[in-house]
Amino acid sequence: MAEYNFLIVDDDEDDHDFISAAIKKVHFGANIKSFFDGVQLSTHWFSDAEKPNVILLDLNMRIIDGKVALQNIRKDPALKGVPVIIITTASAFESKEKYQRLGANGFYSKPYNLTDMVKIISEITDNWLKKPMLA
Repeated sequence: MAEYNFLIVDDDEDDHDFISAAIKKVHFGANIKSFFDGVQLSTHWFSDAEKPNVILLDLNMRIIDGKVALQNIRKDPALKGVPVIIITTASAFESKEKYQRLGANGFYSKPYNLTDMVKIISEITDNWLKKPMLA
């Protein structure tokens, strides 16, 4: 059984691969589930076994963007207590405050190298995964 279940919601396949590689460096046996837009996320039912321990969410997605996806997550009884960490190219401080008010637990700008992404995953682990999840 995997130590953690990660959920990546981002419409860029290369970003999924990049984030997944960083997760595997920190948590070799982690389960990683990927959705490529907010529609996939909003229509998926999570069993207890696959419920994510953390959701890594991009803001700039087609169809359903990160803002709507975050609002949907916070309304979903199965996901509302799961930490949602924004990892995006949008870096304005106003965006960070806005999304934290909407229920995001953390906000990071996407780095350009694997070393920095590994640091972000390690920080997410320390700040959100080693604490008990809310119901």
